[in-house]
Amino acid sequence: MADQDREQGGRGRSRQGGQRDGAGGFRIRLSDNELQAARTLQEAFQLRSTVAVLGFSLRTMADLLEQGALDEVISQQQQQRALQLRVRVRAQEPRACWD
Repeated sequence: MADQDREQGGRGRSRQGGQRDGAGGFRIRLSDNELQAARTLQEAFQLRSTVAVLGFSLRTMADLLEQGALDEVISQQQQQRALQLRVRVRAQEPRACWD
């Protein structure tokens, strides 16, 4: 294996995950829907990048959560998940066969 391959983990990418000048960071892949949502937020709030959108979104959601502004949304999500779980459990239960 060449030295360059060894430095890049042998897979054509850096072991450091794209870090530059010792700065921390990570890479994520977004679906087409997530990219479209990021673009929508980026344009609406005049943000410079999808990374800025991510930071903005995290801070905003955390603030809303701390203020209690998301309590109803969280409750609805929890109820929906519980319902989905019950449906899955029922689908896995053996059924009596009456011939």
